[in-house]
Amino acid sequence: MADPSLCGMSAPGASDFYHLAVSSSIGTADVIYTRNGSLFIGYGVAHGAPSSVVGPWLPNADGTKKTFFQKFGISLTAGTLCAKKHTPQDVDDFVSGASAGVSAFFGPGLVGIGGAYSFNSSGSAIEAGFGTPGFAFQPVDYMARVFKNLPGW
Repeated sequence: MADPSLCGMSAPGASDFYHLAVSSSIGTADVIYTRNGSLFIGYGVAHGAPSSVVGPWLPNADGTKKTFFQKFGISLTAGTLCAKKHTPQDVDDFVSGASAGVSAFFGPGLVGIGGAYSFNSSGSAIEAGFGTPGFAFQPVDYMARVFKNLPGW
């Protein structure tokens, strides 16, 4: 679980949501499952996918061209609102609609450790988890609820 003390708040006792993202050098697709038992899917614009810290359009260090799979990244994180209240409705209100954010994952090989920070008109959240090493900036990401009343926590 991401530590909300990083943004001056106390922990709710469990993560507010779990976030799966698949990114390319220009876009991202997301699935978020919230503590309220809601499932959201979404998409957005991204710059510099989690597959490369400097961007997938640059050659590898040895001068070879990047392969198709080196231009994509995936991450799985647990997120916590940077808010005093963590009610299930607060979480769903934050996740739904448009947001922006940054993410970074570091480590050797295909899986790194890191997290993300996202924000919108409802507040902000921090996330911690695993992903393809690299950095991404998302100027816009739009989420829509597709299921509600699934088991929550």
